[in-house]
Amino acid sequence: MFRPERLREWRKKRQLTQEQLAKKVNTTKGTISNYENGHSTPPHETLVALANVLGISTDYLLGLTDDPSPPALTNETLAAHRQDDPLKDLPEEARRSIEQAIETLSHRLKLARRRKKLTQRQLAALINLSPSTIALYETGKREPDLDTLRKLA
Repeated sequence: MFRPERLREWRKKRQLTQEQLAKKVNTTKGTISNYENGHSTPPHETLVALANVLGISTDYLLGLTDDPSPPALTNETLAAHRQDDPLKDLPEEARRSIEQAIETLSHRLKLARRRKKLTQRQLAALINLSPSTIALYETGKREPDLDTLRKLA
């Protein structure tokens, strides 16, 4: 079960305001306040982002452990991540080219949204997606399909 007091404690330890933390995880100050007051629970993507920004484990935020340390990356976990990589069998040059294209798309999407003075939530509503999906596109953690690219264009 999510432990709101741990989120508040570590935000303060990192000397972040609710607003600063919200910006780092692509949400609002009110949403962070709701998490810290126990009025709502962060979705998985946000929970992971909060843990990463604060330098603690998701298990700690969920009360599954009293150790706030994030798990160490071992050779086994790195190998498992590489196995899940859809680009793993491509030659290095092709792989770098695709990764660069994804990074460029992410950056340009964010710039275009800001030029139109839209929040992620507003853009998501316009093309019938969740705000967290837009955030994943803008961070390069997920790529839009062709139909979504057309809608974004």
